[in-house]
Amino acid sequence: DGHDCLQQAKQLLENNGSLTEVALLLEAAIQKDQLGEGGYEAWILLGDTRCMDEREDAGMRALTEGARRAEASGAKGAGLLVRFSPF
Repeated sequence: DGHDCLQQAKQLLENNGSLTEVALLLEAAIQKDQLGEGGYEAWILLGDTRCMDEREDAGMRALTEGARRAEASGAKGAGLLVRFSPF
């Protein structure tokens, strides 16, 4: 179909698709190294999706990994975590 898992996941999110399906697509994207912008986009989206799906532990792990990768790539990753933080 020409679309990678990351693109499919983003389309599902835009169309209010199943969060479980979105998370599975994002996990597949990460396994296939389809990480998106800066090598962290898929991790941040996965964390966001897991938190929306009320799986905060998995979500925070993914967000932390995404923020670590964002900072390593020179992006302002720390700011991304602020809006997800439960505190």
